[in-house]
Amino acid sequence: MEARGNRLKKQQTGLLKLAKSKNLYEGNLETALQEITELGSHILDVEKTSVWFYSEDKFELKCADLYQLSAAQHSQENQFFTGGFPLLFQNVNHQDKNYSQNLDIHSDTPGTALDYLAPISVSATLNIPINFKGKIIGVICLEHQENHRDWEVEEQNFGSYLAYMTSLAMESRDRLQAESNLLQKNQELATTLEQLQTAQQELIQSEKMVALGQLIAGIAHEINTPLGAINSSINSIANFWEVYLEKLPIFFKELSPERQENFFALLKKSNNAGISLSTREQRQIKRNLVSQLQANSIDKATIMANYLAGVGVYDSLTEFLPLLKDKNSEEILKIDYQFANVQTSSKTIRTAAERAAKVVFALKNYARYDSTGEKVKANILEGVEKVLSLYHNKIKHGVEVIRKFDSSLPFIQCYPDELNQIWTNLIHNALQAMEYDGSLTIEATQLDSYIRVSIIDSGKAIPPEIMSKIFQPFFTTKPAGEGSGLGLDIVRKIIEKHEGKIEVNSVPGETTFTVYLPMEN
Repeated sequence: MEARGNRLKKQQTGLLKLAKSKNLYEGNLETALQEITELGSHILDVEKTSVWFYSEDKFELKCADLYQLSAAQHSQENQFFTGGFPLLFQNVNHQDKNYSQNLDIHSDTPGTALDYLAPISVSATLNIPINFKGKIIGVICLEHQENHRDWEVEEQNFGSYLAYMTSLAMESRDRLQAESNLLQKNQELATTLEQLQTAQQELIQSEKMVALGQLIAGIAHEINTPLGAINSSINSIANFWEVYLEKLPIFFKELSPERQENFFALLKKSNNAGISLSTREQRQIKRNLVSQLQANSIDKATIMANYLAGVGVYDSLTEFLPLLKDKNSEEILKIDYQFANVQTSSKTIRTAAERAAKVVFALKNYARYDSTGEKVKANILEGVEKVLSLYHNKIKHGVEVIRKFDSSLPFIQCYPDELNQIWTNLIHNALQAMEYDGSLTIEATQLDSYIRVSIIDSGKAIPPEIMSKIFQPFFTTKPAGEGSGLGLDIVRKIIEKHEGKIEVNSVPGETTFTVYLPMEN
């Protein structure tokens, strides 16, 4: 018992040190992997610890880092075909759990495997799958020398945590890359704005000077929304790590294999969560969850229902009843909920970065409208949902979104990014018209040879005296700096480019913009 306690303490100390390593969060994957493999060999006393990643077709495994204890050195030279290692790697490719073996009892170990293992007298291996974004993308391999070895449960758990740290390092690398891409987009925007400002000076005696000034002010206003979303999301992620960084190693260490499986199943639920829900839909889901929890005698039903809905559990609880009846269920759900928020913040950063890029697109689109891009087949509904997701934070507090979609609508040949600009402008205008309080109805149906999309808001009507001007470039009823007056002009041009048409009808309490897009052109 004392020896086991010492081993556990040694493992915990090593994991805490690794969890605090800056390399894990600064995007340097190579250095992070070296720390992980060294820790594996030193803590579990194995000759080799290595990290392998599958090729896209999972036919090859390439070594990202291999640490050899006796030589105290790293290498990345090995590359194998997975078919040659059915006992070492192939099984890990198809199951979400650890796979161990003692080579001295497997007579069918292939020759290619023996060529690799024999020179260092490997007698036992422990292979742990690396789960990243809901997929197994590689494996951590621990290779023991000389004598027979049965891997203890705590050793397998330690290996699983090394795999988790590997996926965390990869997420940090991807996050930093996304931030780098965002910086590049912002630099492009700054360059574009600088070019416009230069043009403004050249046209100082021209009648276009005022319009150009409005254009620059409008772009500056519209870029603040995605930048604000990115800043808020980054703060949310930073707060999460500040609060939970030192708690996580202990938390995962104390989780049983069954609870770990439940934990990651909930994370997958969150990652696969579908479209955004209205406030009414959220309330209905939570009431249903509370009823199920109470029927199964689960304490704190309301709190638990909030956590479950937050991680994307919307219907049956049967799969998670063992977890919910666990004495630590509330703490497990709370941490799972926080992880789900990190995932949501990451998606928000990505969506906001795309939004920033679309502002640049809109500007270029107006200035030069002869795009040579090819049309592609796209789903209209996906574009609408993408824009709704972008405005989720503004919608969720006071706007009821009513979707009336014909799910059988065919894909059409179009320019998807440009259509998304249509939905962005029309939804944005609708929300502003009702001051983010009311109902937003979106209908998508087929009418003859057209797909018809109607966006209906419950705001103020458009005054009859300006109805004929709303599609004119630079026409706006908003104060200076709050709109460029190009939104509906760009919408009209994109629709004409698709050989479609747009209609508008407005009475107090109901303004409808209807877009017709041909299914064949």
